[in-house]
Amino acid sequence: MRRAGVATVMMLGLLGPAHAADVPNIVGLWTPVEHAGSNLSITPMDDMRLRVDTPHFANRPGTEAWSVRIDTQNDRAFGGAVVSKGGKEQVLLGTFRSDGKRVVYATDFSSGDGEVNADSMELCWIDSIPNYIATACTTYVRAKPAQTTAPAGK
Repeated sequence: MRRAGVATVMMLGLLGPAHAADVPNIVGLWTPVEHAGSNLSITPMDDMRLRVDTPHFANRPGTEAWSVRIDTQNDRAFGGAVVSKGGKEQVLLGTFRSDGKRVVYATDFSSGDGEVNADSMELCWIDSIPNYIATACTTYVRAKPAQTTAPAGK
């Protein structure tokens, strides 16, 4: 009987609370280096007589994708913005999964997931708004801080 009690205690110890992995600090500007996606404008449901547009597919350099700026991070939770080439911003909120690498996030009208590895991250999202659907994945690298030059000696 005593053996059963010891075995039970040992099993409960193995089933104890799981601890989340350490998460990297991702605060800063992330610039796109690669982008692939698809999008489609669709007919409103109340007028299905109209033709649906042809899907558009893109595999292009990251220079055409939006940047990601992470302004704040509190352990696994983070927030910032996705920023268009023209400076338009959408709010971005995200959370690391317990493995400390995978993330889920949401913007003003998108949501998705991704993975962070050292100084690179891939974010994939889905847009599903009236008359438009899209999917895409973009790979980002952490932007290097601007080099500052020391003032000349006196």
